[in-house]
Amino acid sequence: MGAIGRMVGADHQRPGRTPRRGVAIHPGQRLATPGVPARPARRGQGGRRNGERQQRDETVVMDREVCGTREFDRDDPFTCDKYLARILPPGARLRVATGWHRIRVHRYRNGAAMTTLAASVPTFRDGVQGGQRLPLADDADVTRLAELLAEPWADTASIQSEDAALNVHVQDGWGYLLYAGDAGYLMTDGDPASPAAPCEMDFPAGSGLPAERVIAAVREFVRTRKLPKTVPWRDA
Repeated sequence: MGAIGRMVGADHQRPGRTPRRGVAIHPGQRLATPGVPARPARRGQGGRRNGERQQRDETVVMDREVCGTREFDRDDPFTCDKYLARILPPGARLRVATGWHRIRVHRYRNGAAMTTLAASVPTFRDGVQGGQRLPLADDADVTRLAELLAEPWADTASIQSEDAALNVHVQDGWGYLLYAGDAGYLMTDGDPASPAAPCEMDFPAGSGLPAERVIAAVREFVRTRKLPKTVPWRDA
């Protein structure tokens, strides 16, 4: 991959020719794609130092989905979506806007690359044990996870971040969370009327909340990677 903001790869065009599939948009340039906000250029951004262009905030607009976000390659281990954050320079942010008006943000934080979260979901369907792994980059991905967990053959999902783990279970309209990280080892302090959830985590009665609240907490965790504040907690 070349400099940030330049489309390189199978669709790369020779200099002076219009690219067929993508175009780099730099800060301050007005974007024609609906839903992608234009950002004012900051003083000194894009300057050169020691012969190297110092770009730290870029947007790339594409007319197709990014590899690693499509249904047939979401579980592949080596894709652009999973590895973009690993090659960005410290402090950089790259927004990738697709032709479907979805924006995925890749950034480098605290000297370590932020990778896309993923949920691992054990399944037992038609007598066959299996599992699914779903990337969690935005609210739409969390919605897909919620739909999967609502199936009777799906078990507890496990989401791992750099510093914490969040287990999510949905059963009969109730949702259950178990968190392990810097904030402690905690489970949701739920509705006393919620039943026990016999699953991998064995959530006790009274630890469940309406599934919608639990899924909202998962969305918060995906955004912040910290203990969600939208639900109450108690020691597990």
